[in-house]
Amino acid sequence: MTYRFLFIILLTFVACKKESDNQKPIIEIISPNENSVYSVLGKIEVSASIQDDGIIQSVSVSVYDFNAKRNVLKPKYFYPNSNTFQLNDNYIISDSLIYSGDYYLTITANDDENQTTAYRLIKIQGIDKKKISALIACTRVTSTDIHEVKTGNSPQLIASFDKVCQKLTINNYHQTMWFLPGAGNKLIGYDLLDQRIDFEYNHLTASNSTIFTDMSLNDEKLYVAAKSGHVKGFNPNFGEGFIYQSPGSSFVKRIFESQDLLIVSESNLTNQNETVATIYKVSGSPKSSLVYNKELIGFHEVRPKVAYLIFAKDSTFYFYEYDLDLGFSSQLYSFQGGSFNEVIPINHQEFILIGNKKVVRFNLATKYILDLKANLVNAKAAYDDVNQQVYIASGNELTIVDVQSGATVNTMLFQEEITAIAIRYNR
Repeated sequence: MTYRFLFIILLTFVACKKESDNQKPIIEIISPNENSVYSVLGKIEVSASIQDDGIIQSVSVSVYDFNAKRNVLKPKYFYPNSNTFQLNDNYIISDSLIYSGDYYLTITANDDENQTTAYRLIKIQGIDKKKISALIACTRVTSTDIHEVKTGNSPQLIASFDKVCQKLTINNYHQTMWFLPGAGNKLIGYDLLDQRIDFEYNHLTASNSTIFTDMSLNDEKLYVAAKSGHVKGFNPNFGEGFIYQSPGSSFVKRIFESQDLLIVSESNLTNQNETVATIYKVSGSPKSSLVYNKELIGFHEVRPKVAYLIFAKDSTFYFYEYDLDLGFSSQLYSFQGGSFNEVIPINHQEFILIGNKKVVRFNLATKYILDLKANLVNAKAAYDDVNQQVYIASGNELTIVDVQSGATVNTMLFQEEITAIAIRYNR
């Protein structure tokens, strides 16, 4: 009798258990048409049919810039609360300072368990993107001077910090320069318009011994990694967002970003030849985890839902194609030709590869390699995509090179070693 009673309880539990919903919402974009052209302050007539086997909780419409990796317009939300939804709405291009170029209209549907996004390529006629200057960090033993280099002008000192500089990055939308120290524990946000410090953050953990390893911008949010294994996100108003900590004895080496994902590349302290590249939703939930015996040095989204993972090991370089939806990767190409530790995309097929001793341009389609500059010492580089020029530093020398021909455009010397370069554009 007792066993029969337990069996009945078990059957009741199984019958009542909620089944997992693996079916993503299906989105069919009716309009706009592919490559439709719009002007600033104009309207995009959006029409889409959305269905799901469950209840569609929310639908959002936005415009995404793959190059800047950010939504350039404020998303618009709808809450159907049904398993079908016919979207018909006008989406206004409200930003009068948006750059001219290609963008993706994105429609995202969420059924509380699954989310899917559909894309439609459009063109927007806005303002011209212009390079304002290059910011050059020159570091002494314990301090750094930031020089601004404008075309045709001598370098101008704009800021000094009592920290060694490891990396600079610029939020052009807010004209904020982020300064990542190579030692010490102070992250600095500097207002380039008012030329003053807007933000200082002392440490990511309760300990004051934070050693920063990397930082990256994603949709105006800044993500900072530390050797302690922590990653923390900051909103444009400097409020804290995403927080992550590596498991066990791992530490974060690099962070990369895409539309709504953050890629955390970690190494094990006991086996630094093993790299774990974990793909996270920006909300903080893990999406997939990839283990390689190579170092992940680049992540580039080439089209919706597809990215390149770029690895280096010894003198060999690897390109993998990665499906952001399925979590599946396959090797595209590998070659031997030097030790590189950083990648800057020029477009979806061409890349600038940066090593300590040389900087090259590599074409994945043709496999052509052009040496931009060799015989370098602790090379640093940044790419001006408006003028198609590469700023290359070796020691205290800065060389500006045409990315297509490899010809030297200009050379200048600084008093101290150059440790970081960033390109500043108009709003």
